[in-house]
Amino acid sequence: MRREDPFLTCDEEVHAVVYDPERAEQVCSKCGLVLDEEKLDFLTEPNAVPRGRAPRRRKGTSRVGSLKRNSLERSLRETFLEKSIRKAVQDKALELCRLVRKRQFQTAYPVPTLSNALVYAAHRLCRVPLTLTECAGTSPKERKRVARCYERLCRKLELKVPRLETTDYLSHLAEKKRIRGDTVTLAGRILKKVKEKRLAGGANPVGISAAALYVACSLTGNAFTQKELASAAGVSEVTLRANCKTLVNLLQTLPLHEQRV
Repeated sequence: MRREDPFLTCDEEVHAVVYDPERAEQVCSKCGLVLDEEKLDFLTEPNAVPRGRAPRRRKGTSRVGSLKRNSLERSLRETFLEKSIRKAVQDKALELCRLVRKRQFQTAYPVPTLSNALVYAAHRLCRVPLTLTECAGTSPKERKRVARCYERLCRKLELKVPRLETTDYLSHLAEKKRIRGDTVTLAGRILKKVKEKRLAGGANPVGISAAALYVACSLTGNAFTQKELASAAGVSEVTLRANCKTLVNLLQTLPLHEQRV
């Protein structure tokens, strides 16, 4: 607060001058004469930026519009180390990151969410199965954010994402559980028969692949439970059992020369 100026005196009276903070004036305490005043500019906004000076950005924000150049790429590389992602998928994710910067993609989602969406999109473009739970964690709110951000990425960047087949999920499950090659080959033949008979129409390809792998493990003597394969595939045991029943009925109805899938 501005204090009284002892050097300001009234012409009629010599005494200390009083400062009025409400009016920003130096006033004589005897006669009320205004000796000095501060001009207040009510037309200029308090947050207005002076001419010739660049506006300052807020610190600590995590939105894409105010990111530093390498913030998103750094977040992606941290995700690569955390989730042990394939080299081809890493290259595709970094390529999408550069495309996001080039297109000046604006979104209200935080950097970690956008990073997970880029990783999920890179997996889909490389035909490598990945569930939202594996990508975004167990939080339903974060999974929903990543799914919406992924849809926005595909729409704005005009990504042509290929449709994953049951064989893609089969190889992913076999690699995750380290299943023998002969068992994987048998499961692939079962899926081929399912596709020929058109029994997988409308069914979840992940569940069908897990069921074919479980049937093949049972036929070749691999000790895997339904719970283990259902957990690896991200489906329930009920779904796995229902799909297994469908595959077993298919194998029983085949002629004898086709039962050796």
